[in-house]
Amino acid sequence: MSFDICTLKIIALVTMIIDHSAVVFRNEMSGSLYLAMRCVGRLSFPIFCFVLTEGFFHTRDRRKFFLRLSLFAVLSEIPFDLVLEGTYLDMLTEPSLSALMDFSAQNVFFTLAIGFMAMCFMERFKSDPLAFPAVFILAPVLGEVIRCDYGGMGVMAILLFYLGKKYGKFAEVWGFLPLLFLGLRSKTQPLCIFALPLLLLYNGKRGKNLKFFFYAAYPLHLLILLAIKLLHQMG
Repeated sequence: MSFDICTLKIIALVTMIIDHSAVVFRNEMSGSLYLAMRCVGRLSFPIFCFVLTEGFFHTRDRRKFFLRLSLFAVLSEIPFDLVLEGTYLDMLTEPSLSALMDFSAQNVFFTLAIGFMAMCFMERFKSDPLAFPAVFILAPVLGEVIRCDYGGMGVMAILLFYLGKKYGKFAEVWGFLPLLFLGLRSKTQPLCIFALPLLLLYNGKRGKNLKFFFYAAYPLHLLILLAIKLLHQMG
């Protein structure tokens, strides 16, 4: 058995939706079911980081790739705030632009975009002994400052997957190190390691080209979850 990039993306998408469903419907489910769904959700982010680095090395236009990530980061922010940051509750009581947006956390596309931008800089300045480590430090700091999903450790995971791929040494392994470090703050986060066997089954093939589906699926699944939540509350 092996997995191509498309299959890995589908696994990451499904596990992410399971995770977000647990967050949205936490009050409607038992504690054990909620915990089980959050555990499943820990598989998604390392897979997304891994396929991002694969895409970085195989894309024909890195500029367009980065622009797509940035565009969907912006498009996904309001759905992210409404659903996962709970601003829909504020909108129900006192609708306003300030109630709609929550700048205390940013969606995962910001994490992926920062990681991708950092990889571009690392490639551009790979011969500079100072620029390379500077990017490796400053990119996670930026992720932490803007409080993107998974923060600086999430950006660092992308960069470690990149370095593993770049130098051909255990490419599937290194990105898990900062994510496991996040286990100090979340008891479910160490379970991300169960994504490793899936990455080890990667066959190096692209599979079906459904890239725009995966981009659009992020904001759309959040809006669908919100609609279901509101319908449930109205019923």
